[in-house]
Amino acid sequence: MIEQPLDRSKNMEAGAAALKVTAPAAVSSRRCPSSRIAAVGSYLPPREVLSVDIERRLRVEAPPGWIEEITGVRARRVAEPGTPGSELAALAVLDMLEGSRWSLDDIDCIIVGSATADCIEPCTANMVQSRLGARGAAFDVGNACNGFLSALQVADALVTTGQFGCVAVACGESLAPFIPWHLAEASVDPLEYIGSITLGDGGGAALVVPSAGDGRGLLASSFVTEGDMWEAAVIRSGGSRYPGASDGNWFTCQARPLYDAAYRVLPDMIEDVLGRAGWQADDVDLIVPHQVSISAVANVGCRFGWTVDDAVFTLTDCGNTAAASMPMALARAAEQERLDAGSRVLMVGAAAGFSAGVTALRW
Repeated sequence: MIEQPLDRSKNMEAGAAALKVTAPAAVSSRRCPSSRIAAVGSYLPPREVLSVDIERRLRVEAPPGWIEEITGVRARRVAEPGTPGSELAALAVLDMLEGSRWSLDDIDCIIVGSATADCIEPCTANMVQSRLGARGAAFDVGNACNGFLSALQVADALVTTGQFGCVAVACGESLAPFIPWHLAEASVDPLEYIGSITLGDGGGAALVVPSAGDGRGLLASSFVTEGDMWEAAVIRSGGSRYPGASDGNWFTCQARPLYDAAYRVLPDMIEDVLGRAGWQADDVDLIVPHQVSISAVANVGCRFGWTVDDAVFTLTDCGNTAAASMPMALARAAEQERLDAGSRVLMVGAAAGFSAGVTALRW
């Protein structure tokens, strides 16, 4: 994991030079039975903000530590003002490649799955590619906090059909500008903004390549959307529905309806994916959840006999990093040596939309 201050003038130039970027990689034309994640990486801004420091800004009569008690978030990282998510995604890609046998020359497609974008047009993947000095195809797949899972699904399809041989899926989230402090500092029910004040900045990336036909790779996925719930979690500004909405440039979230939806749909989705992967619940070696709250993970996991010890968390010290949370968690699991060849990994996500996704893979 890269964990250092950003130097916009030198970081990308030095990274690209070190990786010897030249021409784009050749596009694969060979189909394969499945794809696998060959490398993962992450980036954390250096500045840490504690939950107890945030509590001092809020008009809530509660004992110190209530944010951590409710959500599990002790701290989160915050990027320097003006840092776009594309920088965090690009730095995560560089971290992913460092120490691996892969280079930027090998990547022939970049898919960005961030929940937040640098701008409306063009897509953020263009900025990530530019910052890396990479070549080839680049585009976004947006699905709020499930963006990584959705982008991973697209990458899997592109690799298994032979359209590309090496796809980087990257997410970079610069979320601090979207926190509605005007609500948090007023006399408003904390449940109206608890999802906002747990947000943190960071980047994560995964490299998707053809599997070797040895049973390792992405095995099964399931996605569900309930579009009628789109207003439960939203940033209203920046789109054609709310053009120039200066009073809506923040993230508002109705936590309870989203939690209820997750508890309602995820168990059946998990059962479906486990069955199609040929697994039982106790076959799972590691759970990689979207990092919203520890209690949410525990409440879903207990239905299958899983505990929080079966999951990998970045939530406690990084906060909710939206779509970057899953690749960041995978990178942390790799650092902690919790991923061995053949490990059975279950990724479980729930997001604004309402959207839910589950993916099973053999590491």
